[in-house]
Amino acid sequence: AEAVATAHDDAADWAQLLITAIAQWSLKKNADSDAALEQLIKIGSDTAAYQVAEVYAWRGDKDKAFEWLERARSQRDPGVIAMRTDPFLPDLYKDPRWNEFLRKVGLADDQLK
Repeated sequence: AEAVATAHDDAADWAQLLITAIAQWSLKKNADSDAALEQLIKIGSDTAAYQVAEVYAWRGDKDKAFEWLERARSQRDPGVIAMRTDPFLPDLYKDPRWNEFLRKVGLADDQLK
């Protein structure tokens, strides 16, 4: 709840929506999370695909997360470069699509270890 309040005071619109969607989901306020995610998609489908992927990954919806990661890659979203250390994506690491996606964005096999 504190993260949501802080984000609304001091963050860009897309960041507010990202934080709200993730925090509300964690607080089991799924309707509020859904509303924030819907708004994030509405305002940022062309510019915040990576952030949408983060929300889906946090929720455990791996299919949607990879779908949005692919969109982020095709849009050359700068967030993709930080995906290996992103705190919202660890649930994706064991998915077979993870290493495949990392290769698509140009990481060599020795970097995947």
